[in-house]
Amino acid sequence: MVTIHLDLPLFIQNYHLKGNLDLPSKGVVLITGENGVGKSTLCHYLFEEKILPQKVVWTESNQFRSIYPITVHSILALYKENGTDIDLERYQLLYSLFKMSIWSERIWSELSSGQGQMLKLLMGLSLNAETYLLDEPAHFLDQEKLRALSDVITSISKESLVIIIDHRIDWFDGKMDKHYQLQAKDQTIMVEQI
Repeated sequence: MVTIHLDLPLFIQNYHLKGNLDLPSKGVVLITGENGVGKSTLCHYLFEEKILPQKVVWTESNQFRSIYPITVHSILALYKENGTDIDLERYQLLYSLFKMSIWSERIWSELSSGQGQMLKLLMGLSLNAETYLLDEPAHFLDQEKLRALSDVITSISKESLVIIIDHRIDWFDGKMDKHYQLQAKDQTIMVEQI
């Protein structure tokens, strides 16, 4: 268990962030809150400031945005070429569950919002890591894809920590180890365990 003490003045605009995150070494941690309360900013802070003490994959990081144009088929070749540590079985599972063969040759800029989200999830969740940081992973996904994502997260969480930042979590069927909520009170955003 790692405790991250958060005491960040001017976290967003004129708001101060306060609280603690107790993170297990594996399992699922959910962080929820209203729009604009700083969930994505917290993700950015945890990733960019290297606050998490392990090998971290963040599906919204610039490491994925920097490789445009890309297709689903070119990802695997790119990862192999760069010697990237991937879980090939998980890659193939996500590829199948997300039914990517239908649009696998289209470049990222031509994809729908849902297809783009699935591509980011494939790219991030296929990597081997100790911590996965998922910022609104359910965004743009239909019910079938949400069930598949929930199953994959549950599987990953047996060996790694998965931090899900989202507005709601009704799509996730697995066990949550911790649930935190960000709430704005006066000029402070409190991180509170639920």
